[in-house]
Amino acid sequence: MSDVLMLSLNYLGTLFVGYAFAVILLLIVARCNNFLRNKKTALLEAANITASFVAIIYVVILIAELICHYYNDPADSHQFFSYRLSAYQPSMIILTCTAMLSLSARIRRSIPATFLLIVLFNVSRLVEPFWRIITSFSRDYLPSSWSYYVSPWYEYVLLAFLYTVVFTIPAIGVFKIREHYRKD
Repeated sequence: MSDVLMLSLNYLGTLFVGYAFAVILLLIVARCNNFLRNKKTALLEAANITASFVAIIYVVILIAELICHYYNDPADSHQFFSYRLSAYQPSMIILTCTAMLSLSARIRRSIPATFLLIVLFNVSRLVEPFWRIITSFSRDYLPSSWSYYVSPWYEYVLLAFLYTVVFTIPAIGVFKIREHYRKD
């Protein structure tokens, strides 16, 4: 179960990077395209709402993984749980605050605030791996101790599902917008 949660976190984290690229491309293309220029604030607001929704899901998965580690820790001291909690807390706080910020329509429509949201979403995604790498220097995580990783079948299914969702939902939105403006 914990492997699926970690894999979900990795794939959801890549959505934050995609969100950053999509918003930047939207702002660049909106300067050249009249249709996008007129719909820029609505599209920017939709992108920020989607990123906030992904952030909330990310926090829920972090909490679920913490619960799994708490109950699966064989030692009664729960050292691994406390280690994971200290690694996940900054990410959960940043993501929750960022999602709360994006509840304001004024912030969702603002371009500078959107860039701030992009930075906060992507920084929160990188805090936990940074913590894991820095604190692992004191343990036996030498490359000579590593083994070859073979992905289980559910990772491929989850990858296919998430990419299908990520590319299908925007395509449906574009077709709906196109259909709406063809009627007028």
